[in-house]
Amino acid sequence: MKELLKKYRRDLHKIPELGFEEYKTKAYILNILKEYNCEIINPYGTAVCAYFKCKNKNNETIAFRGDMDALPITESTGLDFSSSHSGLMHACGHDGHIAMILGLAYEIEKNLNKLPCNVLLIFQPAEEGGGGAQKLCDTGILSKYNVSKIYGYHLWPGVEKYAIASRPHALMAKTTEMDIIIKGKSAHCANADKGIDSLYIGCQFLCDIYKMVETEVPKDEFKLLKFGKAESGTIRNIISAYTHFYGTMRCFNMDIFDFMLKRIKETAKNYEEKYKCNIIVEYNEGYPPVINDPEVFKDAENKLSKEFIFKNIEIPYMQAEDFSFYLQEIPGMFMFLGIGDTYPLHSDKFNFDEDVLELGVKAYKKLLGI
Repeated sequence: MKELLKKYRRDLHKIPELGFEEYKTKAYILNILKEYNCEIINPYGTAVCAYFKCKNKNNETIAFRGDMDALPITESTGLDFSSSHSGLMHACGHDGHIAMILGLAYEIEKNLNKLPCNVLLIFQPAEEGGGGAQKLCDTGILSKYNVSKIYGYHLWPGVEKYAIASRPHALMAKTTEMDIIIKGKSAHCANADKGIDSLYIGCQFLCDIYKMVETEVPKDEFKLLKFGKAESGTIRNIISAYTHFYGTMRCFNMDIFDFMLKRIKETAKNYEEKYKCNIIVEYNEGYPPVINDPEVFKDAENKLSKEFIFKNIEIPYMQAEDFSFYLQEIPGMFMFLGIGDTYPLHSDKFNFDEDVLELGVKAYKKLLGI
């Protein structure tokens, strides 16, 4: 199994593709699945699912998901199986995720007579910002195949190598990209009273909404509002008529998210009245929070903790994941598979010890009961 998983991962690492464009990846997966006793499903585009039916007439189905897409990053690992697609790289471990699902398919095929329930393996496009999980949920495939729960991994730097880490309830954040645009009026600094200083207004505005998050949101709520990029002005001695802040807002409670958004809009309106400017608050819906089902978590902890290093994470992560869309439909659990001290995700040097993939498949088998 170890060598097979290594082959899968390296083959896939050579052919990274962006979200919804995973054509070679899909072909690679289909070429393997066609040899197995499963129903191959094409829910949409490059998405692939494999349905294995158990022999004991159990109608329950358990799903396992691997994401397929890569990133627009030029690889600099120096590996002999580096990306063959210029400017693209599997820098987030999705090649490993797919390899583990293909490895699980191999194990299911060998144990068809022992399957306690039906299994749906999901090879999902476009996790990196494309929301491929939502599109797959929208096809109705989870209800069509009577999926009762779902599992998924993310290879995770910083978590002990060979450890499986997760937590009940909130694991990863609801996230949205947010833009704040302030439109003022240009004037020479010598005649500043004739202008409306969008840069000054913007700095005050950011201070106020940062303070709002600190003082008005309960301290025990995990939340984040930060702006990492700003554009303003044309020249040093001209009052800026236009300021644009680029940021992100994240939390785990949708009521808190709605409250922060409402207060940002209220603050913008107050500033417009006070400074006679125009403030535009733009944001996208992003991904919902990843909320693990506590009963599924407890069952998984009982099954895995005796045989594997199983860690219960104390504080949820502020990163986002579109696995959250599945968890809005059915109970399930998302987990981090520790790869130890490596380059961070999305680094052009990201790599990991492929031996962890075998452990990932063994844990999947334990959860499935084969």
